[in-house]
Amino acid sequence: MNERRLEQSIGAVIAYRLPHSFHKQFVLLKSPRGDWNFVIGHKENQETDHDTLKREIFVETGIISFNILNYLGKIKYKFMKTGFPVRRR
Repeated sequence: MNERRLEQSIGAVIAYRLPHSFHKQFVLLKSPRGDWNFVIGHKENQETDHDTLKREIFVETGIISFNILNYLGKIKYKFMKTGFPVRRR
């Protein structure tokens, strides 16, 4: 069966400034495949976008306190996962 699934993910561009510095730095995570990504993760059950973002930021970085400054928008893309097409937004 050629099953098509829709997955919802939530991501964040995390910027921070070290004390006494004027330059912003950004958090990038290196995946096991070797590529670099921003924090991103799947929504679970009936989580809100904010709950997903809070959980993923903590799981992937250990950060427990943050402020959301802006909403950047939605994207849609497709890829193959275990031989099946997956649509993600």
